[in-house]
Amino acid sequence: MKLLPLLLSILTAARCISAQTTTFHLSPNGNDSNTGSADQPWKSLSRSLQGIRDLKKAHGGTLHGPVDVIFQAGMYDANNDATVTFDASVSGGETTPITFQSASADAKANIVGGKVVSGWKQSGGVWTTTLPEGTKPFYQLWVDGERREMAHTPMMHYVKIGERNEGVQFSYPLNNKRPQQPYLVDDFIVFQPGQVKSDYHDVQAIQAVVYHSWTASVHQVKAIYSNNNTIYLQNPTTSQFTGAASGNRFYLQNIYEMLQPGTFYYDRTSHMLTYHSYPNEDLTKMPVVIPTITQILTSNGNATSGNYVQYINFMNINFMYSAVDTSVCFAGRCDDQSASFLTTATINLQCARYWTLDGVTLAHTGGYALWINGGSSYVTVNNSHVYDSAAGGIRVAQAVHGVVSDANQMTSQITITNSILEDGGHFYQMGCGILLQESGNNTLTHNLIHDFNYTGISIGWTWGYADTSTYSNYLGFNEIYNIGKGVLSDMGCIYSLGKQAGSMLDNNLCYSVVSYNYGGWGWYTDEGSSNITIQNNIAYHTKSAGIHQHYGENNLFQNNVIAFPHHVSCAGEGGCLEVAVRSSQHPPGRDQGSFSSFTFMRNIVYIQNGTALGTTMPTGFQNMTVDSNVYWSTTDKGNITFPPTQKPVTFQQWQAEGKDQHSMLTDPKFTDPESFDFTKLSPDSPALKLGFKPISMDQVGPQGPKSEKLAAEKRIGWVY
Repeated sequence: MKLLPLLLSILTAARCISAQTTTFHLSPNGNDSNTGSADQPWKSLSRSLQGIRDLKKAHGGTLHGPVDVIFQAGMYDANNDATVTFDASVSGGETTPITFQSASADAKANIVGGKVVSGWKQSGGVWTTTLPEGTKPFYQLWVDGERREMAHTPMMHYVKIGERNEGVQFSYPLNNKRPQQPYLVDDFIVFQPGQVKSDYHDVQAIQAVVYHSWTASVHQVKAIYSNNNTIYLQNPTTSQFTGAASGNRFYLQNIYEMLQPGTFYYDRTSHMLTYHSYPNEDLTKMPVVIPTITQILTSNGNATSGNYVQYINFMNINFMYSAVDTSVCFAGRCDDQSASFLTTATINLQCARYWTLDGVTLAHTGGYALWINGGSSYVTVNNSHVYDSAAGGIRVAQAVHGVVSDANQMTSQITITNSILEDGGHFYQMGCGILLQESGNNTLTHNLIHDFNYTGISIGWTWGYADTSTYSNYLGFNEIYNIGKGVLSDMGCIYSLGKQAGSMLDNNLCYSVVSYNYGGWGWYTDEGSSNITIQNNIAYHTKSAGIHQHYGENNLFQNNVIAFPHHVSCAGEGGCLEVAVRSSQHPPGRDQGSFSSFTFMRNIVYIQNGTALGTTMPTGFQNMTVDSNVYWSTTDKGNITFPPTQKPVTFQQWQAEGKDQHSMLTDPKFTDPESFDFTKLSPDSPALKLGFKPISMDQVGPQGPKSEKLAAEKRIGWVY
């Protein structure tokens, strides 16, 4: 076919809504051999990209005006079960942006990386269907838009996992960046007699999920032997993270014999899919979806050469259904904190500049829903909704454990605002709401983040006091709650790691943090966190301290409220210290803790009983500046102890050490603390006299009419 007539037909058919804007149209009932007009719409996103390339070619390689790509409502296959890749050839410009949007914000287009399964046969509550030859194993299933689990055992407690004197030493790079160091292959689980059978169907398709302190690893089973009660694993783990804080917990999944209502099993040999339905579920009348691809959309530029993929907008479009990526996990380890070992995401933006995602929904995903990395900058996520993810919500940059050596690869100037991120960790249980690694000048504001098994927002990612590329990040007006959910340990509503000069946590609300064991913190400045300002925040109902600094320097905590920590007792658990503000260091042999310092000024500590401040450091609080605070216990009143060292003392003894010279042990006079409202104080509050300023939460979370609509949005499944 000659190219010129085709280009002319596309240009003729394109409807100009102004002198400069060109519009192409897509419909689920379209055809990619059409012209892309309203009357002859295309069918696929990938075809619209070719249309843009053709348009640019017809104009000498540039765009003469903006381009709008309009999607009619309905379901769109991403790219015939393949990822859609944006490169520099489909970039827009500052005055010629390219916008992909639904025709109506009330009837969005859905771009999917999955397919509906049909041909079901029923026998009682068990349904079966045979999938096409070549269907790869998958680990997620959705029935009528609701996630279903692989068939699995109950939670169990192992006798031991591996034995260091029986393991084999080997070296590997942690997170692909750290210097290589020896570890032991702890590649077996010893279970209690009778817990596990050895004759399950297709044993090597079974997966073992092993809990550590702050993560949970997934392993392919190699063999199960009942004579020694041992499960041998195909991929290793590191038992340094298991132990008391993990509860010695594990379970097995993807077992045919464990089918029960709401679970499924896919036989990789016969290709038969079996689902045990809940009562009243009829699979002939509701869509059953399996994922087909791990990434729906990627951008692939070259930051070093300056070939960015830029000036792209997505508005009011849903991206749904993607597969779990086990390529890294099953080839090695997959127990890294926050699932940072992942190399893919449902939308994976590498080398992207000036992108906007507004009114976008990312749902039913197989890993992180969105990853912005590889030198990307000026990317904005606004009024968007992320939910039902197999790992976390949004990831920015990656860990390099220090300074990003190539400035072109520095990811920065990312804005995530007015969005809801919820319900993650369905396969990789340690996923965060937002994971922001080595990156600077980012803004995370007015977001609602909840129901993750691990941290709400994680920032930084260089252990210790080494220089970093994490700086000047502003995290403000976010509401974060229902974190941990009793599943993992050692987390916070907001967690930081390493030096972060100029970064600020401001006007955030944190509540309902429940760890499995130790470490259900509110604001958590972990190893080496330094030069961070934490101000005007409220944290209440945390299982552990509202503030925990695990050594760091020059952090400023001012004008915060810490209320009712330890609403769930941690008594008898390792690392438990029932205090409102905690300071600690790494175990002996690493001396970082002796330099630890922070300033704690004009805060309100409002507890039921116990100790206001606590430490596990031999140096105690000698490097800390503490003053002009109000402390009060609703049970013990002014009978609160303080810790110049690890041994608590009275307030008078504490002041004799030079601490809290202007502070008070008195009721701050909140007007309605029984309703957990810590924003309003009586006019005669003693805290006001010390310079404390009431903290308004009126602007916390998503704001504006679009946000109200977003909050009321119902979860979506497959729309016919």
